[in-house]
Amino acid sequence: MSYDHSKHENRLRASALLQELKGKLTDIGTSTLDVKTMTAASSLEWWRLSKVEGVHVYQADDGWHADVVFSNLPPGVPTIIGSPGSYQTRSAALNGAIRQLSILAVNDKLPPPRTREGFRWFKFDNVEVPVNAELIETFPERLAAEGYTDFKAKGRLAWLRNQFADDNPMTAKIFQSLDQDDQNSIRIACAIALALNVHQFSIEDGLWSEFSPSEGTTSTIRM
Repeated sequence: MSYDHSKHENRLRASALLQELKGKLTDIGTSTLDVKTMTAASSLEWWRLSKVEGVHVYQADDGWHADVVFSNLPPGVPTIIGSPGSYQTRSAALNGAIRQLSILAVNDKLPPPRTREGFRWFKFDNVEVPVNAELIETFPERLAAEGYTDFKAKGRLAWLRNQFADDNPMTAKIFQSLDQDDQNSIRIACAIALALNVHQFSIEDGLWSEFSPSEGTTSTIRM
């Protein structure tokens, strides 16, 4: 069974561990978080120690993990920083978490994040799709009112992949070959997913055949 960050008992342990590790922060000099995607790069200004809700340290099949979980972030900004890889021991995972928290403490000294500016990025298979941050912020209340779920959002993405990539992974080449209307359809689907706290969608998350047609062919959100 996969680890559940939202489980009440896990959140309590993570909160307590955060308070313990705050007393062990170190001087990291000029070190920064290892950023490999546009999604992470556009989120750096929001990832601060003051926004951390808890540190989840747990053992999985491949070893130990230390995940930092945030709260009160804008829609579209990932709320979890996972371990860069698995650790062989719990002690090593804790040291990894201390390093991440130490970097986030430095981020607290930076100017306040820009509000409603720039882009968020959604990882759709092999392409990172840019989505206007203001667009994402218009969706949450409407989605909640209409009962639109993350399953429906994923179904819509699976349908779009089926239409434009024949159930193969979406790539930058495919995305760029589409006309503006089709690209916008993908951007809107990605914005809806981000508003529902879904930050990526891959082949492993499902093909169109795994979703009911009623869940994915249309979106109730109109522009």
